Formats: sequence, C-alpha cells, structure tokens
Amino acid sequence: MLIREIMTEEVETVSPEATAEEAFRLIYEGDFRHLPVVSAGNELLGILSERDLREQVLPALLEMELPEAREEAMARSVSELMQGDTLTVHPDDDVDQAIELMLEHRVGAVPVVHPDTGELMGIVSYVDVLRAARELF
Repeated sequence: MLIREIMTEEVETVSPEATAEEAFRLIYEGDFRHLPVVSAGNELLGILSERDLREQVLPALLEMELPEAREEAMARSVSELMQGDTLTVHPDDDVDQAIELMLEHRVGAVPVVHPDTGELMGIVSYVDVLRAARELF
C-alpha cells in the first residue's frame, strides 16, 4: 500500500512567522496534533506538534505571578518552537516506511512532500495508518 492511498491531503499549515498563540489556536480549534510549517511557496520548513507547544510554552503560561512571561511565551515565533529537521516521506513510498519512521522516532505523524520540490503534499499520521488497517480486516 502506498502513502498516497492513506495520507491526509487537506492539511492546516502555519508560517514560521506566526506566533505560538496562533499555533495554539489552529491546533486546538482544528483538533489535530501536528502543524506543518511551510514557506510562502508551500515548501516544508519544519513541523510543530502539540507536544512542542506544551513543553516549550505551557510552563510560562502556568506562571501566575509573571504575566509578562505569559505574554512573551505566546508571542514567540513558530520558527523558534518548531522541529526543523523534519522526517518526511514521499507519496509513492510504501506505508511501511512511514510506520517504521513513526515507531523508530516516536512521532505521531510524518509530512508527505513532493520528491523533487520538497513541497508539502499532505501528512500521514498513526490515525491514517489505523484507518487503513481497519479496512483490511
């Protein structure tokens, strides 16, 4: 089975200049856990996960006595928070490759990029893999 057969093509993205506050809003209102970071030309620059936000921003938000720390945390740019060295797959790769990457690196999703241009084409998550597996049984 190929990645193109199970990947999610309609993916919410964010620019590297966006703030942590904007990223929080996108992730929680969209009810997903991974937010690809793309250039104006849709080239994948990195990925920001719900976990990244929790670990890097949430501690400052919980600091009740320092409101300026909360404001600074929410104003941080996505480029400061994202994982820049992002694992990727191509649409014609086998699904097994995405599964191995997710297991080996303990990530829940892998962006799908065009093999020649690096342009974001979609994302494959563990949920996509489980949906495909369900259809096989």
